[in-house]
Amino acid sequence: MRKEPEKELKRCRNYCLRLLSSRQRTEKELKVRMRAKDYTTDHIAVTIGALKREGLVDDLRFAVDWIDERLRKSPRARGLLEKELERKGVDAKMIDEAMSRREKQLDEKKMAVELVSGIVQDEKTPQDRDKMKARLFSFLLRRGFDAETAEEAVNEVLGY
Repeated sequence: MRKEPEKELKRCRNYCLRLLSSRQRTEKELKVRMRAKDYTTDHIAVTIGALKREGLVDDLRFAVDWIDERLRKSPRARGLLEKELERKGVDAKMIDEAMSRREKQLDEKKMAVELVSGIVQDEKTPQDRDKMKARLFSFLLRRGFDAETAEEAVNEVLGY
């Protein structure tokens, strides 16, 4: 009977390793997935503890990598990045630390200007300037930029 809990613990660990083989995950994400598979609280705690000690689960590294990936593929404002990380279960202190490590890359005005410039350069057919301004402005708002930053960036790129 002693082997049964050990087998279950091994299954729990293997399940987490499979999840981590596809992408990094936060501690919360792993816990949610393990609970859904009906692993016991003890098995979850032991497995997470071991994975953290081995460096396979590290929410701070996850947060920094998440920020890097988002800024590279789909730039967005700091506040939106913070909300995404909160939803992933990253602790507020770790989010702050990750943001401070990437402070230079998080210049919102610069990001907004780069995003808008890319759209304007890719524009195949000229549009009415007012329609273009409205479109770019709303695009930046959807990306989490505040109205002032969005307006400054759009005006700078369109030469207003």
